[in-house]
Amino acid sequence: MNIQKAIGAGLLVFAFQFSFVSVLNTVVTPFLIQFQAGNFVAYAWQVFIAAVFVAIVYFVARWYFSGNKVDVLHGFYLGVMVTLVNFVINLLQALPFIVYGENVWFQMSDYFKSFGFWVTVILTVFAAMFAGFMGARKKAEACNVENAIGSCMPTNEGDNVTVAESYNNAEQSQTDDTQVDKSEISKENN
Repeated sequence: MNIQKAIGAGLLVFAFQFSFVSVLNTVVTPFLIQFQAGNFVAYAWQVFIAAVFVAIVYFVARWYFSGNKVDVLHGFYLGVMVTLVNFVINLLQALPFIVYGENVWFQMSDYFKSFGFWVTVILTVFAAMFAGFMGARKKAEACNVENAIGSCMPTNEGDNVTVAESYNNAEQSQTDDTQVDKSEISKENN
């Protein structure tokens, strides 16, 4: 797992989530208050926010997996890392209030004990795992197609080599064969 890129993914998730949800809450919350929306609308709004958050985590996880090993277990690790990064950022946001003597521990403990927080944690981990699953499936399908034409060769670690790498490997082996042939020819001439 690329820890630096995973921390960057966590920061990206937080930045997208914070900016998007802040803009939406700025626009929609006054509308909900003005029209005295009922509980159903409030719950539907929370479900919409959760769906947006899952989409953000999924697409950031797909970005993370673009250059790293892709599987469900790495998706789990990424989901945990994104959750930890967001947890630390939330604590850092409370730090100025703690320094100036305000008692935010009660509000923080309520936030971390709330049902919505734990649903968000679970959704974060599952969205990253799903991105890992989809990436692994896509990679396996691509390799099966490449195997049919003979250009996806397994390495010692069991991973699949890309088409460019297999081409380079084939080109290198041809170069090695050519060098051996030249040396044999020079030996025969002597």
